[in-house]
Amino acid sequence: MTNISPPESKRGLMVDVGLAIYKARTSKGLTQIKLAKKLKTKQSSISHIERGVAFPSFLFLLRVAKALNMNIVAPTFIEKDIIENEI
Repeated sequence: MTNISPPESKRGLMVDVGLAIYKARTSKGLTQIKLAKKLKTKQSSISHIERGVAFPSFLFLLRVAKALNMNIVAPTFIEKDIIENEI
């Protein structure tokens, strides 16, 4: 199997999304294992997303957003509290 890197613009988005998920997860005191259990997925999937190695489907992003009490705002995630305080 050949390892093909995503285009640079997508790679940046993957890293941004992964970092946002990592920050939200850790701020809520969740481990990757606990988040994975909430989402009924594997810990390694969470790890890959957080490190920008894999990019989840939009439906999976919605599940993550719900589990972490976040809104999806292109191109990344932000905490619901931030949105509500700025509106």
